[in-house]
Amino acid sequence: MENVTEYFTIFNHTFKITDATICCFTFFLVLISWRQWLWMVKGIKDSRAVNRAFVFIKYIKYTSHINMQSKKFFWRFVPVWTNTGNTPTRCLQINVNFVLRDTSLPDDFLYPKKGQNVPTLIGPKASIQGDYIYISDDVLLQVQSGSKYLYIWGSATYCDVFDGSKKHVTKFCYAVRNITGDPTKHSNSSNNIVGMTFANHTQHNCMDDDCKLTK
Repeated sequence: MENVTEYFTIFNHTFKITDATICCFTFFLVLISWRQWLWMVKGIKDSRAVNRAFVFIKYIKYTSHINMQSKKFFWRFVPVWTNTGNTPTRCLQINVNFVLRDTSLPDDFLYPKKGQNVPTLIGPKASIQGDYIYISDDVLLQVQSGSKYLYIWGSATYCDVFDGSKKHVTKFCYAVRNITGDPTKHSNSSNNIVGMTFANHTQHNCMDDDCKLTK
């Protein structure tokens, strides 16, 4: 006959001490496993956040060129995109466009894309020159005189290397201002330094979820 001291009673239910001990030990193991699982999930999320591709526009490069037929100058504007993440991009597509206006951009401007997106890739901790646009010297003269407004905008959409991650997006829009030098001539450091500033527009400058809150 078993020793009655091996049993105890709670709320009129009798339990064997060894069985209760095993149950408590099993519950303790389950609790530890659950905490370890939470730490593992957090570690994976932290690793993705730290190592995922992170693309933004670094600056816009502009260079002067001459049309050999008309002998007039035009300018090539190329956004330089940078990936500061520790992994490469996947399915990266970029686009850039511009508009010349008599007035500043309205709040309901749609920022249309120029043709098709350009597929490309940016490696970790690397930069590339993306899609480009050509703008005539006459346009820059009008902006320089203050009679016109010039805006350049673009976007980069991409995924990262981690399975199940959502698509990322970076958008920009700059107003071209403060043009110095003579844009109708070749830009050089000796007698014609052509410079300009790219001021952030009030809209279309965002990343990922922030882009849902703005145009």
